Amino acid sequence: MKINNKYLVFILFIVGLPFMAVSGNDFKSVDETTYRLYEEKKWDSLIVVGKQALRDNIDYYFLRMRLGIAFYSKTKYIPAAEHFRKATVFNSQDPVAWEYLYSSYVLANRNNEALAVVKMMPTGIQEKYKSNKKFVEMISFEGGPTFSSDNNKKNNLDIMSQPAPYGEQDLYGNNYYGQLGLLMNLSNRVNLKVAYNYLNFSKTKYFQYTQYENILDSVSRYPWGYVNNYHPPTLYSLEFPYHVRQQELNLESDIVLGNGFRIEPAVHFVKVNYNNITLKYSKKSIIDTLVFDSITPVFVTEAVKKENYSVIQNDTSFINYVISLGISKDFSVFNICLNGSFANLNNKKQFQVGGSFTFYPFGNLNFYGTSSATGFFQKKDKRLILAQSLGGKVFKKLWLEGNVIYGDLTNANIANGSIVYNNADKIDYRIGGNLIWLLSKHLELSLVYQYFQKESSTVYYLFDGTTLPSSTTMQIQNNKYHTNTIIIGIKWKL
Repeated sequence: MKINNKYLVFILFIVGLPFMAVSGNDFKSVDETTYRLYEEKKWDSLIVVGKQALRDNIDYYFLRMRLGIAFYSKTKYIPAAEHFRKATVFNSQDPVAWEYLYSSYVLANRNNEALAVVKMMPTGIQEKYKSNKKFVEMISFEGGPTFSSDNNKKNNLDIMSQPAPYGEQDLYGNNYYGQLGLLMNLSNRVNLKVAYNYLNFSKTKYFQYTQYENILDSVSRYPWGYVNNYHPPTLYSLEFPYHVRQQELNLESDIVLGNGFRIEPAVHFVKVNYNNITLKYSKKSIIDTLVFDSITPVFVTEAVKKENYSVIQNDTSFINYVISLGISKDFSVFNICLNGSFANLNNKKQFQVGGSFTFYPFGNLNFYGTSSATGFFQKKDKRLILAQSLGGKVFKKLWLEGNVIYGDLTNANIANGSIVYNNADKIDYRIGGNLIWLLSKHLELSLVYQYFQKESSTVYYLFDGTTLPSSTTMQIQNNKYHTNTIIIGIKWKL
């Protein structure tokens, strides 16, 4: 936004006189110096002198406006907004301060705060900015594939290489993700984000088991009698490809309270559909002759086991949810956020509590970073999840972001509940990067890459002299694998 400096100086002089907090010669020196530096556009020197004046408890309308314009001219929109906000406290009827404040919020990508100040503007300029508020502010779409190394020869182990009568695996193949989103302004201080997600996971269920079938292979005859030789247990391998389809609805509101405070309540519903495939075990014993001694004569009998595994497939559907709340406060170039959530995922209850710290060292979006820590609690399962992200402007309209999340994300959620990791496999960590390209005032493209390290499980039963899985000891072997996700997104700002 361009504002005529000569007009501004005149306005500052005429309107600002009643709002000066005079402090003798100190005030006079500060006022003369900052005015001269403002006229000479020596922004760095003006900022140094102005900050020192504030530390000396010299604070008045002119000083705040000069400091705000100095930061604004250096594209440091976050501290500029803070000084313009203070200026409106000294003089709530000055249109110049309000226009600079509005523009600073917009350029700092704090559109909610910008809309919130419109109603506080003098009546004469409110109409100018009311048209900027649209009920539907943005429509977005993103989607892409995930390539998994889980369902390959390395992880598809020979379960029966163990001395076990039974074993199974449930391995993830590739999957696809898509999202349609809508951002609406319910009022000047409240917006609502609505997102519908669809995920389709390709999976394969593997079974291996040994089965006694009471088959008489041969009879060995001797002078003293005979021996019946029964068929040894038969090894079977079965595989069943299937799909897990997941639909999600995420509702999140951003409510601006003022003075840098905001709250973000959210709820996320997850509907899961898949074909649940299991094996049902049954057995019976048949009394049969094993050895006959004609000399004695004696019949030696044994209860020969006859076993059977039958495949059972059931269509399974259920709905899970996550309820979350974030509370944040802006402190100039810093933001502190506390968040918590309650979830019911996969028939278990989860609690999360955490916080994040964001820093904009240059007072704008040219460089920024966020550090966060989250405590996860699921009965006796307690975990610490750490995350770090860094981003910045690499070209005029291109931003690059990098992020890492370390900690088991199984049944956890991030981003105030908008992303839910309810898959069965353990997630060790995630590394990713984003490219954001502003094609125009209304159009934004993004490219997201994510690398996950995960662990799937092989379940088998150690043989202890019987063939009943229920009487053996269950063992779990974890198999590491990785996934690569590519997501392309587009946002249209109305």
